[in-house]
Amino acid sequence: MKKLLVEVVVIVLLASTFGVARNLLFPNSISLAPSDEPILDIGAKQIDLEQAKRMFEEGVVFLDARGCPYYTAGHIAGARCLKPSEYEEKKADVLAGVAKDQPLVTYCDGKECSSSVLLAEKLLEDGYTNVYVYPNGWNEWREAGLPIEKGIMGGGW
Repeated sequence: MKKLLVEVVVIVLLASTFGVARNLLFPNSISLAPSDEPILDIGAKQIDLEQAKRMFEEGVVFLDARGCPYYTAGHIAGARCLKPSEYEEKKADVLAGVAKDQPLVTYCDGKECSSSVLLAEKLLEDGYTNVYVYPNGWNEWREAGLPIEKGIMGGGW
């Protein structure tokens, strides 16, 4: 039994060493550290809570990608509701007055929610050039005690 355990440990160590070495040697490796590289190669930049807070204070437009029922229950103060699946029908109203080079931040519930990335992709495809994704979004913002609102904004956002 002891011999079997030693063999398993050796195999696991060898496999781990091989995996890390392969990751370091090949250009399409998996990053082992956070970076500012585009998310999913779509061209949007990922931001954290501190960056989101700074951009909020600068008056950057935040887009809630969760859908309007969730938005109505609570959202980042001043954010606009734009669910990716409703992008084409609502973009004219929601993005009225937003220049194509103006910074935009998309968010949803947290890291498990992909709607913010899907919305960012639609924005980029539509010609917006300064798009950021805040992956921890609503949950982290609210837990940090930062400004939130409830209800619908003017214009049906």
